[in-house]
Amino acid sequence: MTTVKRVHYIDDVDGKPVDPDDLHTIELEISYPHRPPARYRIDLRTANFDRFERDLAAYADAAHRMPVHGHPRVAHRNPSLDGRVIRAWATARGYPISTRGRISMAVLAAYDDAHRQ
Repeated sequence: MTTVKRVHYIDDVDGKPVDPDDLHTIELEISYPHRPPARYRIDLRTANFDRFERDLAAYADAAHRMPVHGHPRVAHRNPSLDGRVIRAWATARGYPISTRGRISMAVLAAYDDAHRQ
């Protein structure tokens, strides 16, 4: 007696069959305030993967990149950096920044990223 097992992939969004060569599996974790993090996995065919990637891009572009595991990178303030130089750099690139006071961690991290060799 012969046993044959077949695996059929189905797109999780539209329920259509997916050829294994056209399958994209996405894993992500979402942490909302006051809730434990939730991990997700979704299988998509190329058309829905492209749509997912395009729709997520606006949010990803505005987000702060995190390491794969752990906590966000923290920009450590270098006392030799001149706040005037950082403010001028940020203003030239369209970052919202005040003329006085503390420079936000987001601006410091962007400045560090831009000047990292």
